[in-house]
Amino acid sequence: MSQRIAVRPSLLTLALALALAPACLSAEWTRESRQSPPSALARQTLSPGSTALSDALELLGAPLDVYEYRQTGLALAYGWYRSDAKGLRVSVPIYERASASVDYSDNREGLKGLLLLFDEHLRLVSIREGWLADLTAGLERQSPALLDDVEEEAPPGGQPKEPR
Repeated sequence: MSQRIAVRPSLLTLALALALAPACLSAEWTRESRQSPPSALARQTLSPGSTALSDALELLGAPLDVYEYRQTGLALAYGWYRSDAKGLRVSVPIYERASASVDYSDNREGLKGLLLLFDEHLRLVSIREGWLADLTAGLERQSPALLDDVEEEAPPGGQPKEPR
């Protein structure tokens, strides 16, 4: 003999289905990117102690920012951005002039970066990777030095003075 099992929707499931029947459901998925990370080959080519500033610039191109490093050196900051956002929204009317809604989103974004540190001889001393804001914390961008607007006159019978 076989027993027959009847499956009935529970009262809770029925109530939930009736409550959500007039609801509005929307979903969102957005991707965005800016800049590109340096290639793995370019990163492997960089070698602390031997890579010169000119070699690094030729490999990676112009950085996003340049910082002073230990008074005589400099730091080049490269950054790239990736965003992957997903969201879900449910809105349920409660009565004629009011509704309730719930939002959920998962957004992972940030500026990842690569920081190259050079000594006073413009040789690479360190390569750091991570969040660019963390990598550059403590480094200060220096304002460019201003040149005098007045041109120096040449001394009698000589060359003009070197700029300061």
